[in-house]
Amino acid sequence: MLWRGETRRVFAYGEALDLRRSFDGLLAVARNELKEDVLSGSMFLFVNRKRTLTKIVFWDRTGWCVLAKRLERGSFELRGTGLKRELSARELELLLDGVLRRDARGGKMR
Repeated sequence: MLWRGETRRVFAYGEALDLRRSFDGLLAVARNELKEDVLSGSMFLFVNRKRTLTKIVFWDRTGWCVLAKRLERGSFELRGTGLKRELSARELELLLDGVLRRDARGGKMR
């Protein structure tokens, strides 16, 4: 992946967000709502209301990166509860590969 095997913490924001926000808007949510240091190297994952779009923001030592993915079918499934959820590297990989998602009828897709 983009982070070349580096160990990074991944935090998912548990509520839907308007993903038209800029870098600064997403970072403000990470700073103010998740109470995390955005320069720590951690990755911050956000989803839209329909859970069909996700954006991940992270600092890569030289600047800010945003990774976006939109599903053509189904929706992203964030496991757990609460506003701040920590994902393992494997969970992030499965989420981006489309394994952790729901179909249009709400059933789990694998």
